Amino acid sequence: MKQCDLQTIYSDLASQLPSRTDGNESITLSSENLPLPSFEMASENLYIVKVKHNYNNWFETDLLWFYARKETYRYLGLLILSVVFHQEASEVKVRLNHSYSEIKRLIVEYAPRSINNLTAGYHTQPFAFEYYPQLPAKHPFDRCVSPKDLPCFDLSNSTDLNFTDEDWKQRDTVKIFGSDVGLVTFAELLLNFSVPHNEQDEIQLEGESGFRGVGISSAEVSLFLPGHLAWTEEHWQESA
Repeated sequence: MKQCDLQTIYSDLASQLPSRTDGNESITLSSENLPLPSFEMASENLYIVKVKHNYNNWFETDLLWFYARKETYRYLGLLILSVVFHQEASEVKVRLNHSYSEIKRLIVEYAPRSINNLTAGYHTQPFAFEYYPQLPAKHPFDRCVSPKDLPCFDLSNSTDLNFTDEDWKQRDTVKIFGSDVGLVTFAELLLNFSVPHNEQDEIQLEGESGFRGVGISSAEVSLFLPGHLAWTEEHWQESA
C-alpha cells in the first residue's frame, strides 16, 4: 500500500468489521467508535477519472470511474460514516495523489441541520448504524431506494465555476453529498464491496435514465476492483 491517511485513521476499526454475510454478525458504528477524521487528508490508493455516459445519443451525463482495492473502499466507507456521525466534521477533503487520477480532490460533505434554520415538520439527527455485511449487486439500488435516499456526486473544480462545456476538462473535484440516509447507504455499499469473499468487481450507480443508483441531477459512478477488464495493474506499479 502507498501513502494513505485513510489507512492511518481507519485501519484499526476496519480490522474489526465483520465479514460473514449470513446475517449472524454485525457491528454498531457511531460517533463513539468512528474516529474523528482530519479535515484535510491525502491518499495514493484511489484514483478517479471522468468520462461521459451517452444514452443512445439523446442524453449525456457525467460518469466517474473509481479505482481502488478493497481495503481503500472500506476506509472510504468509514470516512463517510464519520462525516455523518461527527458534527465537527461536516466536510472532509481528501487529496488524491495517484498519478493517474484526473480528480485531484475528493470532498465528503454532510451539512447537519441547524436548530435556527429548520423547515416545517419533524426533524431527526444521525444516531448509529448497525452494519450487517451483505454481498453487493452490480446495480444495488435500482427500483428499491427512493432517489432522495441515494447519494449524490458533483463534478466541479476548485473554484466551482463551471458553466460551459469547455470548462469540463478543468473539472478536478468530486463532492460526495446528500441526506444522511443517502450517505450511509453509499458507505454501506462500500463496506459490502470490500467484504473479503465478494467476487463482484464492478458497481454501477446510474441516474434516472439507467439503473438508478444516485440522487437527482447527480453524476453517475462506477466502482472497480482488481480483476475487472477496466483495471490496469500497470497504473499502480508506475505510481509506486
